[in-house]
Amino acid sequence: MNVDLIAQGIGAFLGVIAGTFISYGLNLMFERRTINQRKENFRFEVAYNLRQVERWIGDVSDLRNAINSEALHTWAVWLDFGKVMRGSGDDMFKSGLIYKYVTHDQIGNLQAFYGDFSEHFEQFVNQRIVQLRQDFVQKEMVELLKYLEDKLKKAR
Repeated sequence: MNVDLIAQGIGAFLGVIAGTFISYGLNLMFERRTINQRKENFRFEVAYNLRQVERWIGDVSDLRNAINSEALHTWAVWLDFGKVMRGSGDDMFKSGLIYKYVTHDQIGNLQAFYGDFSEHFEQFVNQRIVQLRQDFVQKEMVELLKYLEDKLKKAR
C-alpha cells in the first residue's frame, strides 16, 4: 500500500511538471508567433510608407512643373502627408521590441519620419500652398518646394 501511494504521488508530481512544461512551451510558441506577426506588420507598414513617399515626390515634382510653367491653377492635388501607417511601429516602440531588430540610425530615421509626416504637417503644407496660390510669390513657393523635396528625399 505504501508503494502504491508513493507511485501515485510521484505520478501526480510528474504530471504537474509535465503540465508546467507544456504550458510554458505553448506560451513560448504563441509569443514567437505574435512577435513574428508584429515584425511582418511592421515590414508591411514600412513598405507602404516608402511607396507613399515616392508618390509624394511625384506630386511635388508635378507642383514644381506647374509653377515653372506658370500653370499653378491646373495643379489640384492634396498632399496627404497624414496617410502614413504607424500602428505596428508605435506598438513596437512602446514594447521595446523594435530595439532588437533596428539600428540606432534607423530608429532615429523612423522617429523623424513619424514626427515629420502627420496630419498637422499635412494641414500646414496644404494651407501654405493655398495661401501662396492666392498671392502668388514664386520665390516663396520655390522655397516651400525645396523644403518639401529635401524632407521627402531624406525620408527615402
